[in-house]
Amino acid sequence: WGAAPLVWRHARRRGVPWVVSPHGSVPYFGRSLTIKRLAHAACGGAILQGAAGAVAITETERAALAHWVGPR
Repeated sequence: WGAAPLVWRHARRRGVPWVVSPHGSVPYFGRSLTIKRLAHAACGGAILQGAAGAVAITETERAALAHWVGPR
């Protein structure tokens, strides 16, 4: 996740829209599944739900992001 939570907080506080690009980390599967779920619970869900848009790299990821971000 790196700096994403920090950038998200600043953007949200200032009313700046943001776009997410999870680079294949949605849907949650594979390695580090527990860590991914913890990160999602901590702030990942809010980052996805509040996003103005999303960039998906696969059709599977697009479908998963549509659940969180919506068809924008």
